[in-house]
Amino acid sequence: MSNEETRKVIQNLGEMFDIQAVSALEGSPRLQLNYVQGLLLQREIGIQIPDDILILHIKLLCQLHPKQVIEEVKRTTYPLDESLRIVKEFGLNNVAAFFLERAGNLHEALDITLDLFTKSTEKKLKKIEEHGLFRTSRFFEKIILNFYHRRRRIDKEISNSERNLQ
Repeated sequence: MSNEETRKVIQNLGEMFDIQAVSALEGSPRLQLNYVQGLLLQREIGIQIPDDILILHIKLLCQLHPKQVIEEVKRTTYPLDESLRIVKEFGLNNVAAFFLERAGNLHEALDITLDLFTKSTEKKLKKIEEHGLFRTSRFFEKIILNFYHRRRRIDKEISNSERNLQ
């Protein structure tokens, strides 16, 4: 057996062990996440990480540390379709928009981003109203309405462009 063949056999045994170890930790998501993060460090020395491990990493992050997911997906390439499904399942719309943009679905990514912006602005307006700053909230309400109408106009233009391309 050549050196290269030996290396591949050992690497395959390592992958099998890692998958078994991850499975054994299934009842302890925090330990499982720690183990998977240790595996991900191996990328730095050129070891390929199986897609199953990457998908599990995204799922565990969504479950345990949802605020960290967006930064992680910006640093690492994950299987797109499955990762998008997972982040949508956990309601991480900002991450879903990131994946959609990466996939080239700019229209849906923009739609999600604009919805997030609108919801965030509405929450801030409610806080302003609760603190008695009513005049200021009227000003922001006009801005939001203006933004909403622009968004609808952009949506119509995109739809018309898509129809013209067909």
